[in-house]
Amino acid sequence: MSVSRDDPGRIKVVFHYDPQLVQKVKTIEGRKWHKSEKCWSFPDSDGKLEEILEVFKGEDIHIDPILQPSTPVIARHPEPVEGPKQSHFEDLRREPITRKYSRETVKAYLYYNRDLFFRRLFFIFLVILINGCASQSSVRNLGVAVVLQGQALTDAALESYSILYQQKSIDKSQQDFIKIVTSPKPAFTLPDTQPKDFSLQLNPRVKAYQELRKVYEAFHRISDLSFADQTKNATESLHKSIRSLKDIPDLPSPVSNIFPKLSALMIETIQAAEIRKHNAILLEFCKAYRELWEQDIPLWKDYLERVYKDYADGLISLNPTSFDEKQLSEIVKEPFSKEIKVGLYKLQKRGISEAKRQEIEAKLDSITRAFGFLAAAHSELAKEEPSLTDLMYIVDSIQSILKEVK
Repeated sequence: MSVSRDDPGRIKVVFHYDPQLVQKVKTIEGRKWHKSEKCWSFPDSDGKLEEILEVFKGEDIHIDPILQPSTPVIARHPEPVEGPKQSHFEDLRREPITRKYSRETVKAYLYYNRDLFFRRLFFIFLVILINGCASQSSVRNLGVAVVLQGQALTDAALESYSILYQQKSIDKSQQDFIKIVTSPKPAFTLPDTQPKDFSLQLNPRVKAYQELRKVYEAFHRISDLSFADQTKNATESLHKSIRSLKDIPDLPSPVSNIFPKLSALMIETIQAAEIRKHNAILLEFCKAYRELWEQDIPLWKDYLERVYKDYADGLISLNPTSFDEKQLSEIVKEPFSKEIKVGLYKLQKRGISEAKRQEIEAKLDSITRAFGFLAAAHSELAKEEPSLTDLMYIVDSIQSILKEVK
């Protein structure tokens, strides 16, 4: 059984069905049964919590820590977790209780997080120890890891552009569909909608990000002295990347404003294994591409909203007489009239359309976040004494974000 705070002014009591417990709860005034949540609630008035605990005295009660400071009553709780103070785990304990998990599940959850807490403490201690005696090789290894994340991020950006390319055919298919189903007298000639074509914007951007990937590939190789003969290739890839950015029509000024600093950095000869100088250059390139991505996001989101909103709006405008009642009943199981089922069906389709749009937008936003972390990694590696702990955290963050994108 769990006792927690519900909406303001209510105390929520949750327990597995037991006739005896139900009889007890019915002795408390102000009770209210919530069928959808399968719980009881009571007004959070003076003495009400004490009354609830008194009625259920002897039962295994888990009290939300938020409620505990207001009452001296002591109820039975799971056995204390050894290790850090119990207060460190109050938020952890509250989460599974409010989700109505069993006592055994709550205990397992807390013990797992306790072990995770100690593992993280050990990891932090180990990293700090390593950082205190960091060698040039460890910095170089992290430099390689960051460059590899740069490659992975550009791959994710290119995949997103591929998804944006696909929207043209999706848009056409959806618009043709809406024209047929909303027409009072469908014509024998099938519609052939010509949706907006973004290839003029997408093509140069795809080329630019392909060149950026080649930059990261080249700098991956020259991170090692054994590839010192390939520094010329790295320099050439940098120049090609800049040219591909300049070839983008109507390039946003925040991007073009970075070019002078890029040119100044590239005057010096690039040498192999010079991690700090490499990252000073890569930082500016990352800033330029990140700025381009951020400037483009509103355009892509407006486009996606139109593609999926127009489709949803078209479906919502359909006349109820357009639906087959038998097939509609197979999809919408609720016991309502045809008119209401039509409305519910439209809501389902709109929800699916909205979910697709949000999924694509989430990928675009995740890449924006990843670019921010990548720039932070290059900035750290460009320092005289980079922090290994910060770099490990940044690399892990980029990896986590890119997993979400996939």
